[in-house]
Amino acid sequence: MKIKRIITLILIAFVIGSIIFVIVKENRSKQQKDTATVIPNVTVLESKNPKEESYIIVYYFHGNMRCRTCVAFEQYTKDALDEFFAGKMKEGKLIYKVVNVDDNENEHFIRDYSLTTKSVVLAKFTDGKEVKWKNLDEIWKLVGNKEQFINYIKSEINSMAM
Repeated sequence: MKIKRIITLILIAFVIGSIIFVIVKENRSKQQKDTATVIPNVTVLESKNPKEESYIIVYYFHGNMRCRTCVAFEQYTKDALDEFFAGKMKEGKLIYKVVNVDDNENEHFIRDYSLTTKSVVLAKFTDGKEVKWKNLDEIWKLVGNKEQFINYIKSEINSMAM
């Protein structure tokens, strides 16, 4: 009789512990996600309905965990767009999207663009269909020099637009 009671208490403790573990894990995951996506002084300019038949989406892909370099990628890309392409963004010819690929609904981008790490990808669309894309992998070499990084983004967007 005593053994049954001990086993019952152990099982109840195990169930309660499991429930607490799941709740804590979910809360941590949510906190990491919320913290990871908060970047000071960054606003994403995005046209929801491009007016043009042809437009380019500038994607910045990241995960839940964000380091200083990741934040710089996003900020420098935004700075390049603000400095050189603000008019095109207002017209809907250029769209900037920051995408967390750790979110389930965004996992397809990993396959779509063969992503292996944080990336800036340009995707050109004509009549609503993607016609070409390019992963700007030089960002890793240029992140230490903001001016070169911004000029690289500018040059690649101009090349894609032609």
